[in-house]
Amino acid sequence: MSTGVPGVPRRFTVRGTRYEVVRVLGTRKDTGPCTSGSDERYVRRHFFDIETTTGERMTLRVSRGTKQDWSVEQ
Repeated sequence: MSTGVPGVPRRFTVRGTRYEVVRVLGTRKDTGPCTSGSDERYVRRHFFDIETTTGERMTLRVSRGTKQDWSVEQ
């Protein structure tokens, strides 16, 4: 059964600079309440702490939903 966790991109570009992921250092998720009134909680965002080939450490964030929206926190 799938866990529903999106895969981390192997490479990405931010403001014209291309980065390649060497390893994932850690993961976490942000949850929120169900919007239809139930007591359930749903994952809203996944966070991936990564290291690049240049030694930089960043956090990649992806929002859940119909369109996966990725962003970078440096």
